[in-house]
Amino acid sequence: MSGEKSNTVFVMGMHRSGTSLVTRILSELGAYCGQPESHLEPNQWNSSGYFELKELVAINNLLLNDQGCDWANALGFRADAVTAARKQHATKRLSFLTKSLHKARSRKQPFIALKDPRLCLTSPALGIDTAMVLFVSRHPLSVAASLDVRDNLGMTVAMALWELYTLHFLGHGMANAALLVSYERLLSDPIGETERMTMHLRSLGIVESVDDQSLARAAALVQTSGNEAKAIKRFADFMLPAHQSLWDRLSSGGVENLDRQALSGHSADILEQFRKLANQRKMGHPAYVSKQEGEKTREYLETRLESLEAKLNRLEQAFRERG
Repeated sequence: MSGEKSNTVFVMGMHRSGTSLVTRILSELGAYCGQPESHLEPNQWNSSGYFELKELVAINNLLLNDQGCDWANALGFRADAVTAARKQHATKRLSFLTKSLHKARSRKQPFIALKDPRLCLTSPALGIDTAMVLFVSRHPLSVAASLDVRDNLGMTVAMALWELYTLHFLGHGMANAALLVSYERLLSDPIGETERMTMHLRSLGIVESVDDQSLARAAALVQTSGNEAKAIKRFADFMLPAHQSLWDRLSSGGVENLDRQALSGHSADILEQFRKLANQRKMGHPAYVSKQEGEKTREYLETRLESLEAKLNRLEQAFRERG
């Protein structure tokens, strides 16, 4: 393994799980994450910045788009089914990116950190070393509530996506080698969880030591608001047994056999309906409709959209009434 590859840490986890926070902490521990202008721009949902390189997002989208998927419309994506040509192109771009970052880092920055939640889906196609992965986990109800506010997905779709991303990560066989970082532990014991991350980096030979001042600065990035407990209590009815079982195993570290677990039938149904809805919207875009059949196609799609949206609403209503 080359020195550059062995000094590249990857941060992944479901969207809104705290991957940006963990990457910011790594930057305080000595990671180079690229220049701010190369990151996705901060916004109202993440005013401190995503620490997410635009080029890495583009690489992952290249792989997802190869199978007609994107970050939210990800049902059916298989990393092992990416075409050889697309995989080769993506890995070359990733190699160029990491080499460029290593050349740009200073001597005080012994490693680089690359973060993108999409890596949960795409990492096998990119040949990522599982020992160099930090997987950030957060309570699924908190994740789903945050996604619903940001992207208006609905709690049922957001919960299904959390399950999908988590099972993809575990299905790649990464859990045994990767470090599982707990967002909840970061909130309750920022120094302790940051020290766990530091010890992991030290065990990999990435850093020799981290001074107390850097550790304190890193831990100070963690801010608590009390929203976690509120979201978990408010949306408790959306936590299906399959979600609870997966979360219990993940939060306790008991992930040895989860690589063989399939997506629950409920989540599969929800994401299939979401996929159909997303694809119908894409087909209804003017760029996909010929002038001659535009009006007829739009009328048809509007009817189909209403039907699919009604079905999705019925599924969500039935879910709310469970109990």
